[in-house]
Amino acid sequence: MRFAKIGLNSRVIDILEVAASDCQDADTNFDEAIGIQFLNNLISWPLWIAMTDARHGDKHSYEWDESINCFKPEKLYASWTFNSTSGDYEPPVAYPSDYFPTNGSVKYRWNESGQSWDASGE
Repeated sequence: MRFAKIGLNSRVIDILEVAASDCQDADTNFDEAIGIQFLNNLISWPLWIAMTDARHGDKHSYEWDESINCFKPEKLYASWTFNSTSGDYEPPVAYPSDYFPTNGSVKYRWNESGQSWDASGE
């Protein structure tokens, strides 16, 4: 199980792997508190978060958002909003129907000042 070491401003400053056996209760079920206690005994650091699939996050550039119990990637554009279900930021304008690589063959770039998708010409 991976645990994120959380630093100032809720930034992930390290990621450590902990053996499953060091995170299990008496019935061999995963218990985040047991894993955190193991890390606290090993490394004196006050804040650890288990990086479960539901919480996303696997990079040091992620930020922990306690209010939604989720890791958030770095926000690239001021106009985009975070979707806690998908675990990613979404633009204020939907992707074009021929957007590559999801639905078509045209590559686009987000134009923050124009709030639009512009064909990249590639």
